Amino acid sequence: MQAYEMRYVPGQIHVTRLRRASSIVAIEGTLTLRYRDESLNWLLDATPINHVRLGEGEGYRLPCDAFVEISTAGKTGAVGAVEPASTAFARCAAWIVNTAIPRWLKLPQPAR
Repeated sequence: MQAYEMRYVPGQIHVTRLRRASSIVAIEGTLTLRYRDESLNWLLDATPINHVRLGEGEGYRLPCDAFVEISTAGKTGAVGAVEPASTAFARCAAWIVNTAIPRWLKLPQPAR
């Protein structure tokens, strides 16, 4: 899934499901994130809610899979960017193309 940018107005809450290692960046304004760790769903309402406040230019990487509520933190609008984590299939395909095939064909490895 591609990274996307969204404009948030005061009072608006955007809810999205994100995988572990997804990134959220506050481009303009201040954003508030709320989420619960999905691995603790068996606790029902006892699961602690995590609150994160992002100032302009700050980013946050999710430590777990979660449904995330993104909203503005003040009375002004904000712009944020969300970059979903890549799936295991995409990481495997990238490894095959960048590492396995060049080794098999004995091609020179790209400089890192």
